[in-house]
Amino acid sequence: MTDIHEEDFRAAFDMLSPEAKSALVEAILDNPTAVESFALNANQDNGESVKMVHEVDYDIPDLEDRLDGLPRTTREFYEVVKEVPEPLSREDIAAFIQKEHQDFLEDHASAKYNSWLSKHLNKLSKAGVLGKYRHNRKVFYTPDIERAIYDWYSINQPEEELGPKLANEIASETGMPWAVVRATLERVT
Repeated sequence: MTDIHEEDFRAAFDMLSPEAKSALVEAILDNPTAVESFALNANQDNGESVKMVHEVDYDIPDLEDRLDGLPRTTREFYEVVKEVPEPLSREDIAAFIQKEHQDFLEDHASAKYNSWLSKHLNKLSKAGVLGKYRHNRKVFYTPDIERAIYDWYSINQPEEELGPKLANEIASETGMPWAVVRATLERVT
């Protein structure tokens, strides 16, 4: 393998889209060993094992399997928030629980605190169970991931065509899993 100088790396990195740069940096920070292994294996077979994004078969676990990987309390919380009628902010979800699910608050007293709500809402979003997007200074959550993607799109990219090419950007900005976002975009566009 040849030595790559910093200038060569910068030039190669600059050829990537902003979304790809973000995804690459995130992947390196999250799991540098896996990225290194991938790069070394791709180099050894001259890139033959590297697939284009459209060639990848997305094996997305169904909703129940994604929920099974979460802690019991988070799964119980999902049973409550899956009933929200529209995208709601954390504050609105707290009011919804207070009004509609007093029994949940009796069993989970911490659920009235913003930190507890944020923690569990984000776990559900990162698992691809809840949709999430930001509008102005508020973050909204919805059990309808497709709705979250459409709302994100109408706020952030209304002049660009909605499609799988936006998966990196949407996943990066919302914290939803890339594979779930990509599969949803392929299904609806």
